[in-house]
Amino acid sequence: MFDFQALSLRLGVCFAYNLVRYRTFPIRGLASPGAMGATLWGALGLDRARSPHMRQFGIAMVMAAGLILAACGGGSSSSSNTVSGNWTATLTGTQDLTFTTSLSQSNSTAVTGTNLSFTTSTPCFTSGGTQTGSFVLSGNFNGNITGSFQLTITSGTPPGNTLVLNGSVNNNTITGTWTLSGVTSGCTGSGNFTLNRM
Repeated sequence: MFDFQALSLRLGVCFAYNLVRYRTFPIRGLASPGAMGATLWGALGLDRARSPHMRQFGIAMVMAAGLILAACGGGSSSSSNTVSGNWTATLTGTQDLTFTTSLSQSNSTAVTGTNLSFTTSTPCFTSGGTQTGSFVLSGNFNGNITGSFQLTITSGTPPGNTLVLNGSVNNNTITGTWTLSGVTSGCTGSGNFTLNRM
């Protein structure tokens, strides 16, 4: 997993630092430039620039390029690497079910759910229950996250019914398969699901 914005910013700062170091130290006679500084300075032709204004202009351009590269990282938020948020689920197959839930994920892979509400009538989940699962991030490109997802919903009332979702995350959509098993009559089945972030 790469944070392209942070990498671009670091490269830009290091690039500018070496140029500034090379430009400053030989004039003051404090030290000789490092190999990287000399290479960068020479590649830009600034070692031949007789005017200090041209050197300052070159440094300013390098720093501006570093800032532009950092800006190209895109707008990602602190929660962009998680599935935290409100979701609506549509399950199709041997049963057609829909529900809404609020998922929460800390910095680890553990996921918990609250506010589970089935919007289609089902005898399997009437009230209460628990939601636990996991999300393993496999990539984040400009805020578009991908990874594997698993969620297990255990009924509260009536007890003994379990719905398991296994799928893949692609930004604000999770798709995969589901299985339902339980002791309540009619609480078995399987099929496909889609979760959309609200």
